[in-house]
Amino acid sequence: MSIIKIKIENNNKTFNERSLKEIINGFEKGEFEYENIMKLFEKINSEKDLIKELKTIKKYTTPISILIIIKALGNLSISEANPILEKVLED
Repeated sequence: MSIIKIKIENNNKTFNERSLKEIINGFEKGEFEYENIMKLFEKINSEKDLIKELKTIKKYTTPISILIIIKALGNLSISEANPILEKVLED
């Protein structure tokens, strides 16, 4: 069962029923999380894709930053985002 549900309808992508504009609200352009949320939103189409892409950036950032990205993309609490973070941090 996916924690983050990604839908594409009429060329509009949403993550857990939220648009990109809603997801990036509160982040500043140029912040690491903002830039990666923008890239991930466009690039991924499933939670599996998300985990794969986050694994590629984990060497450039901290687990907290990855957790912030997961929380923002899915509009999740820390406890809801943690299972995804655990998969990202696995070798």
